[in-house]
Amino acid sequence: MTQSESKTRRPAFIILGAPGSGKGTQGQILGSVPRFFHCACGGVFRSLDTRTALGQSVSDEMAKRVA
Repeated sequence: MTQSESKTRRPAFIILGAPGSGKGTQGQILGSVPRFFHCACGGVFRSLDTRTALGQSVSDEMAKRVA
């Protein structure tokens, strides 16, 4: 790893927990800290266009998991 690469790499945090346990809240709080980025995978999956094959496949899988 070069010196410039070590300056751009940042640790990643994955917050796991049951629904309603505060994962999103804690992620948003961390996301407001400079140099931290908050990405909620569920939000990314829900934003996929269901008119595409990938979006429809993800939507179908998510529906199975919720039911």
